[in-house]
Amino acid sequence: MLKLDKLYQNKKITMSNLNSTLTRSRNKTSTPTLIWQPATVEGVWIGHAAEEGPTVGIMGGVHGDERAGVEFIRSAKSKVKIKRGTVVLMLGNLKAIKNHVRYKDINLNRHFNKHEVIKPLKSGKEPYEANRVEELIPFLDMCEAVLDLHEYNNPKDKPFIICERDSMKTALKMGAPIISFGWCKSEHGGSDDYMHSQGKQGICYELGARRATAKDVHLADKVVPRFLAAHGLTDAKLPPLFRKPMLVQTLKAVIRAKGQYKLGRSFKSFEKLIPGELIAVNGAESIYAEPGQVIIFPEPDAPVGDEAFLLGAIVNN
Repeated sequence: MLKLDKLYQNKKITMSNLNSTLTRSRNKTSTPTLIWQPATVEGVWIGHAAEEGPTVGIMGGVHGDERAGVEFIRSAKSKVKIKRGTVVLMLGNLKAIKNHVRYKDINLNRHFNKHEVIKPLKSGKEPYEANRVEELIPFLDMCEAVLDLHEYNNPKDKPFIICERDSMKTALKMGAPIISFGWCKSEHGGSDDYMHSQGKQGICYELGARRATAKDVHLADKVVPRFLAAHGLTDAKLPPLFRKPMLVQTLKAVIRAKGQYKLGRSFKSFEKLIPGELIAVNGAESIYAEPGQVIIFPEPDAPVGDEAFLLGAIVNN
């Protein structure tokens, strides 16, 4: 069992009397018992099963305008059922969630790095997200694996998983139409990148389009039990949600340059590109597709300095 005394809001709750409560639960019933306690950090809850086991995290709302993860986390205490171990529930960017915006000052999803020194804003103030990431990282450190729930922009796109190869076995057990890896090199700072850097498993599940929150929460209700089973917190035997996914290695992120920027046409994420076709004019550069490439997260209105799109390649294994 984790040493979490300092993380509980209720100072009367200690690991000693929590263990005593869990022991009484084992003696009274064979039904798995999950005890939830709020942590000292706002937007974090820790749930213990009666039986010891792995510790995993589930996070939503890293982007405040992606509501499916937020709604799932808010209702998770009544949904999540485990036989053993500990689950850490986390809401990401609280101020962005409150205001239904992607982020307040900077993109939290690019700054999960305990060694990064985040620059102050032009006003001289520290970005809100710099403080929030410091609050969340200790909880990520508790976990052997973290599932980060997201949504995307284009309703024509399909759900997909972002992970690294060391999490591929879990990703395949969960299932998605597309599984993409290599993001730690091309796009740093996500929770999956952070967990990978610690030698642990991090999985980002892109559930669906932001305008389909109810549908995306319904998918999350299926995704999470498979994540928990894959890590041994339950004994459930659940088939993957999707079989035979397309595997894509992410190659690089293209940053919107100053000057002219225009996509060659309308693209969907993970769309196979025609070799030689114009992808975009970006400042002084014209970018053309190479054989086997796909485009990811094309943003026709990307601001200067933000990611315009990513390029990846389809792989066979």
